[in-house]
Amino acid sequence: MILSTDASGRDFACSISKTWAKDSLEKGASTKSLSWGFGNARCTLGLKAARGNLVSSLTNSEHKFEMKLHTVDCQIYHGDEVTQIDVTLPPTVTFKDGKAEKAELNITKVGSPTVMSTGAA
Repeated sequence: MILSTDASGRDFACSISKTWAKDSLEKGASTKSLSWGFGNARCTLGLKAARGNLVSSLTNSEHKFEMKLHTVDCQIYHGDEVTQIDVTLPPTVTFKDGKAEKAELNITKVGSPTVMSTGAA
């Protein structure tokens, strides 16, 4: 898709997963004077993007790539317990000369248990 820059055909879709170790979360939180009282965290996103929009981002001199709503599914581990958090967002990426210049998550909703969401606000 990227090499041929043909706007016709199937849309882009892939699954993205990321796991953060408890130690790296604690270290990152401490730089913001926060604390992390949980364990590891794992998030997964089924990324989908319109093929024509992606091709325009890579071939136009400037293009704002606006995606539809996506949900990121996260599991936060705490001992033997797992807490589910869902984050809904329509990401946008601003491209210049085929390269990403700026990305925005635009979070619209966070679904989590009360104990988790009180610290996220």
